[in-house]
Amino acid sequence: MNGFFDWLPWLYIAAIPGITNIIVAFRELDRKCQLLPFFEPYKIPGVWLWAAIELVIPAASFWWMSSLSAKPAIDLNLLSKAATFGIGFAALLNSSTDPGSQSYQIKSIYTLLVRYAYDAIRASQIRRAAEFWLDVENALHQTTALIQGLRFLEIYLELDASIALEPSKTYADELAQAESTPDKYEQAKQIKSLLQKVKRRDLPNILIKFQFGDEFLSRYFSDRAIQASSDRSLRSIKATNAVI
Repeated sequence: MNGFFDWLPWLYIAAIPGITNIIVAFRELDRKCQLLPFFEPYKIPGVWLWAAIELVIPAASFWWMSSLSAKPAIDLNLLSKAATFGIGFAALLNSSTDPGSQSYQIKSIYTLLVRYAYDAIRASQIRRAAEFWLDVENALHQTTALIQGLRFLEIYLELDASIALEPSKTYADELAQAESTPDKYEQAKQIKSLLQKVKRRDLPNILIKFQFGDEFLSRYFSDRAIQASSDRSLRSIKATNAVI
């Protein structure tokens, strides 16, 4: 047991690239799961598998590449290398490598394991997500608040795009097309496509703007989720008014 505790300082160092990589990689995971409205990472076994992979593979790679088994001195330089390795781990895997290199083997193992994790996430989420978006489309056929909902959605999407780190994207054309499409079924599909760009935590509140009924909302969202979404919307409006 004492032998294990002797290795703890270097095990902690090896964990730094893994933890850093999880933080960096989660943005991509969240983007890929954008169309899954009930994606709650901490409740999904596949996400825990994904997190383990994103932690262990960079940690093991850094252990091997930095020869931590030799117990090098733990200093600021080693800590910086560990953090930098975690941040650049994805770029390392995507870099050009020889087929027989150790880096290629790491990439192959990593790709295979991450695929399993994504398969597990998809299997647990896709059925309910498909049912939800079909019901959204059907509910849009019946609502009498399309204009009101589209006006709010326009403001929401433009604000979201304006403060994003990526180059600003305008949804004006898509919104105009959705508003003017005469065919109700095609119009519902276009609005559904726009709703799929909404952050999942704000989705209940925006559906309320389209006057989705209590029965629909209670079927898919908890009262707490609806209240939290409404509170965020109210705070956003107050903050905007304060600036003006």
